[in-house]
Amino acid sequence: MRQLRKMQSWAWGLVRAPYPTAEAIAGDGDFLPGLLLFVLTTGGAMAVHSGALAALAYGRAWHIRYFIQQCGMDLAGLLLGTSAIYAAIRLCGGETAWTRVLAFWSFSYLPTALFFGGGLLGLVAFTRLFGGLANIPQPIFLLGWFFAALMFLWKVWLLLTTLRVVGNLTLPDVAKACLLLAAGLFLYWCALQALGWQRIPYI
Repeated sequence: MRQLRKMQSWAWGLVRAPYPTAEAIAGDGDFLPGLLLFVLTTGGAMAVHSGALAALAYGRAWHIRYFIQQCGMDLAGLLLGTSAIYAAIRLCGGETAWTRVLAFWSFSYLPTALFFGGGLLGLVAFTRLFGGLANIPQPIFLLGWFFAALMFLWKVWLLLTTLRVVGNLTLPDVAKACLLLAAGLFLYWCALQALGWQRIPYI
């Protein structure tokens, strides 16, 4: 229960008072609340995608193999992203622990979950309200793009805060770390393309 209360407090804090909350998470170093948030968000998302919720509600079959595979890939993406950020911090002269990076970076899935969850709910609501995608007014589409941009900027801010607060990097070193991570992400994307897995990298 203590971990759940921490998760709720820190998740709300990143909305209400982001920077002090970031310092609190970095100072505490407990990675379990962030992992709990990650499990709830990704597990819930994959339950919807795999049809598990429909199976519970209507007794239909659901794709358990797809559920396990996607949750495993999401977890691998979290650990890979944490390791890449940790490596960039150390290469740029920062001093921190891998678990502290994980403690904070796990919360980066909050804007991701809000983006996909909000987008899905908005899509369902507006298609039912207006009778199809083609009938949705242009201002509402623009509002959707604004929401997506806001969630993206929030995730970028969480990355910069991870480098600055958790990694104790100076602003020039933060810029260097971002360049290293951008190069690494490009190579990761190229590897996924070469293997023919998918076009969008898991991060």
